[in-house]
Amino acid sequence: MSSTNKIQLMALIVLAYSTLNLSAQSLTWPEVRLKGTVYGDNEIFRASFKFSNDSHKKVKLLELQPTCGCTLATLQKMEYLPGERGEIFFKVRVSKVVSTLSKSIKVYIEHKTKPVVLSFKITREKVFKEDGLTRKGVKLQVSCPYLRTPIKKEFYHDVQGMRIYTCCQPCLTKVRNKPQEALRLLTQMGQYPEFSDEGSPRRIKVVMSMVYSGGIPFTLGLALMWLIKNHQTKNHKNKES
Repeated sequence: MSSTNKIQLMALIVLAYSTLNLSAQSLTWPEVRLKGTVYGDNEIFRASFKFSNDSHKKVKLLELQPTCGCTLATLQKMEYLPGERGEIFFKVRVSKVVSTLSKSIKVYIEHKTKPVVLSFKITREKVFKEDGLTRKGVKLQVSCPYLRTPIKKEFYHDVQGMRIYTCCQPCLTKVRNKPQEALRLLTQMGQYPEFSDEGSPRRIKVVMSMVYSGGIPFTLGLALMWLIKNHQTKNHKNKES
């Protein structure tokens, strides 16, 4: 073998070793794109990107570079051994006049020519108020739970202190027959019913306020209101007897 061929062979070996070494030094990201929501007048959005070192080499992060000064990204440490996990925490200042905001964070890693780009999109939602109680991040009902068409205020049914609207009489009949199913379909669309004007005792409104403020899950709120209704019905029957 000539000296030229030996040099070429050595160059190929070095290149192959370098390629294998670099491919081994990589991080695994379950998510590189996130979506989030800020509510009302809130100006700060917080979230994180998780990663793990599933390679057989130590991985060193060099720099976190957000696309603008409104984003602050932090990391507990810069070097991760094989099998270690990490998390990049970030917070974004969102202007009150902005409805949507799309930004990203570039993660520079040692021996990598291109950075990992972590992107996120933030949407601002209004805070609705009903009966003096704030419903944080809750969209009031605008669609029929069955046909998903715009509601008509003349078609409604009150259940457990809540008012469910529909678009027509046939859908209203379905709500009356299976109100729990209608509530489930409604919440699957990300919408919630109003308070009913009648038949909503104070205890039910207290439970609803806890649901709206995020104090208890919606399903637990329904269960509590069902118990209250049952208790009231039994008391009423006992008084009549």
